[in-house]
Amino acid sequence: MLPGRRLESAVHSRKRKKRNAPSHSDQDCCRPRLRLAAIPSAFAFAEGTDFIKLEKPLPGGEGKLVKIWSYDCPFCFKYDAGVDPKMVPLMEKATGLKFDMFHLETKGKYGRAGSELFAYCLVKDKAAGITNLEDANSAFKKAKDAIYKAYHKKGERWAAGEDAFLKTGLDAAGISADEFAKNRKNADVQALADAWKPRTTPPRSRASRPTSSTASTSS
Repeated sequence: MLPGRRLESAVHSRKRKKRNAPSHSDQDCCRPRLRLAAIPSAFAFAEGTDFIKLEKPLPGGEGKLVKIWSYDCPFCFKYDAGVDPKMVPLMEKATGLKFDMFHLETKGKYGRAGSELFAYCLVKDKAAGITNLEDANSAFKKAKDAIYKAYHKKGERWAAGEDAFLKTGLDAAGISADEFAKNRKNADVQALADAWKPRTTPPRSRASRPTSSTASTSS
């Protein structure tokens, strides 16, 4: 496999296509999953079958396994809970690449606020020496899980507004509203949130396959 690949969700497998299952309205969301039926025991991925090569490298994704996700995406939530904990370590071991997550701000009413929240949590995690996104002490994981569960299990839509949305994640991560307000516009937080913004979209005819982005040598 090539560096910086994005692996698509099993929900877009050929089997589901045959059932005429509805596809996501946003082609960039929930892409980084291997179709489970297509995973050989030795992870012998084949270009054109299990993944496709992006025409342009994914900015910031060079040398990584990147999941494009949104708190608003039901498929992302299902795989985050039921597939990622088992599959991600196997994929990292098989490829030698680091798993990363890019939050998609164009989905969900509070998409940008979510990106800034998750970016700040990652900045805090990095400062604390936490690099594993599944670490139980990760502020990112705590905030992500709390918002996921509130939205998809409890039906929360935060009608009271953005502050209510942020409170769900901040409380879970142990971050005060004042602390976040003072730091959400910091350069490092904004740079990370901006890096997740979608820049290119794979052609629709190829969107049902995982994608791979080769490392950029020009950046």
